[in-house]
Amino acid sequence: AIGQLINVFGRMMLIVKCDQFTRAHYQSHGIELKEDLPLVVEEKKVEIRRIVPPPNGFGSEEDSLRSCTGSINPPPLKKDLSSNKKSGIVLHFNAS
Repeated sequence: AIGQLINVFGRMMLIVKCDQFTRAHYQSHGIELKEDLPLVVEEKKVEIRRIVPPPNGFGSEEDSLRSCTGSINPPPLKKDLSSNKKSGIVLHFNAS
């Protein structure tokens, strides 16, 4: 029934809506369902604080800061398969 909590694999779930087929099925068995509940989703804004570690003695402080902020490398370049030396060769293997 709408508005009730049910246990689904150890988690409590609230029934808020049902489709027209389910509503008609329950109505054919003489069970009236409540109106759909409004579904309100709360947006949680996560605050991310960047903590800069102290310099460790290798390089300058700028080197340590740069390693914390910009370590995203570009994707590797795709190899051009048409210039491969063995692009037209088909290898065959036999298992014995």
